[in-house]
Amino acid sequence: MPKRKLINGLAIFSLFVTASPLSAESPAANRLPEWKDYIATLSAAGDDVIGSVYNSHDPQNRQEAWNLLFGQLSRAWLTYATVDPNNPQFVPTFNMGYNIAAPNPDYVYYGTPLDGKGIYRLRGFKGSNLFTFIQLIGTNNSQDPKQNKTSMFNFFRLDQMSVSADGKFDFILSAERPQGYTGEWVQMDPRSTGMFMRSVAYDWLNERDPVVGIERLDTPVGAGRPSARAISTRLQSVVDFVKRDSMVWFNHMKDLQAKNMWNRVAVEPWGTFPGQVYLEGLYRIADDEALVLETTVPSKCLYWSFLVGDMQFRTVDYANHQASLNAVQATLDSDGKFRAVIAKRDPGVANWLDTGGYNEGVIQGRWNTCDSAPVPTATVVKLSNLSKVLPANTLRISSDERDRRVRDRRLGAQMRRKW
Repeated sequence: MPKRKLINGLAIFSLFVTASPLSAESPAANRLPEWKDYIATLSAAGDDVIGSVYNSHDPQNRQEAWNLLFGQLSRAWLTYATVDPNNPQFVPTFNMGYNIAAPNPDYVYYGTPLDGKGIYRLRGFKGSNLFTFIQLIGTNNSQDPKQNKTSMFNFFRLDQMSVSADGKFDFILSAERPQGYTGEWVQMDPRSTGMFMRSVAYDWLNERDPVVGIERLDTPVGAGRPSARAISTRLQSVVDFVKRDSMVWFNHMKDLQAKNMWNRVAVEPWGTFPGQVYLEGLYRIADDEALVLETTVPSKCLYWSFLVGDMQFRTVDYANHQASLNAVQATLDSDGKFRAVIAKRDPGVANWLDTGGYNEGVIQGRWNTCDSAPVPTATVVKLSNLSKVLPANTLRISSDERDRRVRDRRLGAQMRRKW
């Protein structure tokens, strides 16, 4: 697996890597930042980031980029300024508002900072969703700060933990089993600085995500009043994150263009989710064109899906557009294959992947815990010739049925906790 891509992939966890406090040698170490200092950092970050945005001279793309950076700012503030390893709480990390790195519409993403040497208790309700995957992450603690990289340590599935008759779970997470404790226990790597959780559902309307609470047991209850220096360190982490994280994903989109991934899909070795194979590519279509994805489907598979996004690596508004399809939402053709039609206009087929008005963007697919990982073919075709490349019995739907399906998506997206 290419080392560079693994590092970039693990940037998905970079929220839980805090900024280093100002060193004693730093000229700014003798004073605390003022509002204008934080704003100056953000202003410089915006200037640097916009140069990496696709077609950045276009006013539409620029405003979408500024909108994305506001989301990045909010996302970082929740993680750095409202929770800490002594007072953890799962906060949202990716969703329609925090839309970068092409969030999967079937996943609800949460995270919390941790201290790998602490003792934590997790309690809650398991839910009825497909599965919930939890990863413990941190840094490799290199003596050279330039070599400090985000690392993924152990992982486990919440849905496989023991539950009571009423669906509750209760377990301890720590580097060593607490003395005298006989209940369920999950070992944590002492280098851990955060926990990242994906709650996965096929049926947004009827599956229920878990409800998870976490507390630290080896520190006193009560956060106290943080010092001015502690607050400034947190806020500096917030503003530093905006540029650091955004550049990773914008540069990834530049990599896809450099590899000429237009209108094709290939395996992308992210390395962030054991058992999951990522497929990625770019689409470029005219208003009167479509890109037809075609693939066999693994005979055994825990989960699979495909989505479309834009050139800033944001998933198309999946609550108000059919911008993704999973194994439950999609319709397989009579030959057992999955075919999806990526188009700007509704082609009248059930498996439309709606670009939400974009002519160019990213394609992503996921095969999770499957017995194979087929790579789809991609064919550009005029919408007027679509019937020539699709099976004769392809499921077609009316505009009224499309309206009903999108309204169900909208409600299903709201039924899942994101904030």
